[in-house]
Amino acid sequence: MSNLYLDIYKQICDERGWKTRKYIIETFQKLYKYLDKNEPRLLLLNLPTGYGKTSITEVILKTILTYPEELNYSRIIHVLPLKSIIHQLAVKLKREFGDAYVGEQHMGIHDSPYLVRKCVVTTFDTFLLNFVKLPTAEYEKALKYGITHYHFSRAMIYSSLVIFDEPHLIILSRGRNQNGGLSVLTAIISGLLSTGSQVILSTASLPTIIKEELINWLKAEFSRNIIDEVNYEDDPEFRSIYENRIEVATYEGGLKDLVKSDIKKTIIIFNRVIDAVKTFKEFIQDPNLTNKYDDILLLHGMLPEYIKMEAIDIIQEEIPDLVIATHSIEAGVDISYERIITVPVHPDSLIQRVGRVARRADQHGELIILSPDYLNKVFGDYWTGYYNRELSIQTFEYIETEFIGREVSKRDFAQKIGKFMDFPDISIYYDIKVNNNLYDIIKICDNYEIIYPKMVLELSLIHI
Repeated sequence: MSNLYLDIYKQICDERGWKTRKYIIETFQKLYKYLDKNEPRLLLLNLPTGYGKTSITEVILKTILTYPEELNYSRIIHVLPLKSIIHQLAVKLKREFGDAYVGEQHMGIHDSPYLVRKCVVTTFDTFLLNFVKLPTAEYEKALKYGITHYHFSRAMIYSSLVIFDEPHLIILSRGRNQNGGLSVLTAIISGLLSTGSQVILSTASLPTIIKEELINWLKAEFSRNIIDEVNYEDDPEFRSIYENRIEVATYEGGLKDLVKSDIKKTIIIFNRVIDAVKTFKEFIQDPNLTNKYDDILLLHGMLPEYIKMEAIDIIQEEIPDLVIATHSIEAGVDISYERIITVPVHPDSLIQRVGRVARRADQHGELIILSPDYLNKVFGDYWTGYYNRELSIQTFEYIETEFIGREVSKRDFAQKIGKFMDFPDISIYYDIKVNNNLYDIIKICDNYEIIYPKMVLELSLIHI
């Protein structure tokens, strides 16, 4: 029998005039092998930004709808760390398959509260709550009475193929001291694999030391080999994009002067909402800027949900001249700008941010990183919040040493930053270990019928 996934993938590519991608094909070859042998597997996809990883979800959904009797799962759940990415993917899939089959589920939108639709695109937090018997649709009920109809949503999870997309944002967003993100994610993957589910972990910038911790933990738990990988080396059909040149620079002057001096389609990314808002207000009040940039748009996670979703749609469909944003736009959003201006960040985030420029064939991009001295002068005590000051500054200094004053391909940039993350004095920032206690709590919540939602809530208040 022919490979169902590949047949549909090639059909979609033919219909849209796409060229097939070598490592997407390899992914479907491996998935079909697992299907044929009825084996649970964790498939790690290490593929660059802009490679088309989200097309995998579309192909799997179409396979579910076309050949339901041939599969050992009945739906797909695509888990993402940022609502901005979720909305974009959900809108794209709804246009192709319709609302009846595709649901967007998170705090702001409740298309499929119990994860019933054939494809649900959701946040990690929503997925986690359903996994540990606290369906978000009944969270208030759980708080008040300590009971929920958790069997239903968990049945949907365990009858699904689950994709965890950009897991570095899931892991690192929960802090480096508590180890919460990695511990919880590892426990969930273990639970899914132990019941025969297929799981995909898709990333462009997961640090090696974190990946190895996850792999080693799962290998120690399972007697058989349940982990497989697809690693990008070279794809002739992707070279025209991955070999796009970007010019790298640092900047110490005024941000408005920089944007005024050279008019380009530009994204400015800050780490903090307060800085993005301050800059946006200054820009829209400057007639010299508004005369040169027709559309100046603000996007951050604290905006009201309907405004944020509308902004994401505008960015995706209209490509505004100038976008001022936080990290909510750094990963997964399929846009291609000419220039990105960013504050210093961790190297894994920098790889993602560079992925928003020169994403189409034969384009040229520009990366400008604002200097730490400028940021401290303009924004005060800048180094507060999630991003580590020492790691961000070391990354900035590495950029100055390796890239300033020359153009580099996106491939070389990503590879060098990836190797930089493996330097001993840099990898220590990513040396996150699975927390045994938290791992066990998630496993207990998953495995035992006696663990009711009220108990989960009490455990979460103590340990998570």
